Amino acid sequence: MRGLSWWPPWRRRLDPSAFFNRLHCLSGFGDRITDVWAAVTLARLHAADARVDIYWHPDGNQYPGFTGIYDIDLFSIRGCQLVADVPRRSWSYGEGDWDFSDSHRIDHCLIQLPSGARQIVLRSGREWGNSCPDRLLTELPHYELDPQLTLEEIVETYRGVAADTVPSPDVVEGIPADIASRVGVHVRLTDKVLPDDQSEVAFEMSIATWKSIEASGLRYLEQAVERGEKFFICSDDLAYRDELIERVQALGGDAVCASVPAQHGDRAGYPALVDFFGLTRCARVVQMTKYSTFSIAAALSGELALRNFFDDKDGVGNRLDIWRSVLTDVTMEAFD
Repeated sequence: MRGLSWWPPWRRRLDPSAFFNRLHCLSGFGDRITDVWAAVTLARLHAADARVDIYWHPDGNQYPGFTGIYDIDLFSIRGCQLVADVPRRSWSYGEGDWDFSDSHRIDHCLIQLPSGARQIVLRSGREWGNSCPDRLLTELPHYELDPQLTLEEIVETYRGVAADTVPSPDVVEGIPADIASRVGVHVRLTDKVLPDDQSEVAFEMSIATWKSIEASGLRYLEQAVERGEKFFICSDDLAYRDELIERVQALGGDAVCASVPAQHGDRAGYPALVDFFGLTRCARVVQMTKYSTFSIAAALSGELALRNFFDDKDGVGNRLDIWRSVLTDVTMEAFD
């Protein structure tokens, strides 16, 4: 869709600080929030006082461990409003189209709307959790930004947006009071574990890879218990989470999970958001999975060190590398 240059000048109410983004990523919270941060980053690079409306689609993909649906009243971002409607003539990829075809890599990524806001359309925006600062740098001309902007400037802005993402008081109720003294442990399983007959890819793991990561994670926890460290454990697999807590406690350690106050039990995505914002407030974040934007985004938002146990023996790779420039500190290796 072209910019609306034909719109009568007397009908335009141009506001250089007003932006709109239709979030096309319908995946889990980590993928969604990193795409939101990318859109808000682009807006702030255009105008330091940018005001951004985000259409956060109410539906999400149905995975075994979660529904991907979240109550948008449970968190906020400074200068950003999550909205339930889209403005007239806003651009969409088309509902139900899940193919990442070249048509999604559009060239015109800043569209003037009749409302006066400019719509930011993330290039390849349906490639979930892929709009990292390094990618934004390579695509500055598509967003009509100064091509002389540096990666450091983009990273600084992106980090600021992530840090401006905060939980509501209702979410804070479910986070342990002593969270700052705990190590956050995120176990990501369900659809991230591939059946034996499928080849491993950069963001999913074979059973063998999971077993290797699990072994490293358990050794790490055992030594951390000996050092007297405490843990905040979260996972999409609640049974495994509870088993891991019991294991730490059997070693004499202190491990807890998020709580869900009765009055918030029916709010969409509440447990996941308590986990996310709990992780952002921990002393550091440990991933017991090959790759997850959920805990990557939490470490990024909290400016925390991130530990990952994936050992790339087969050259399959790990997409965590695309976030290195914006993360405070990353350790990626097996733990002996």
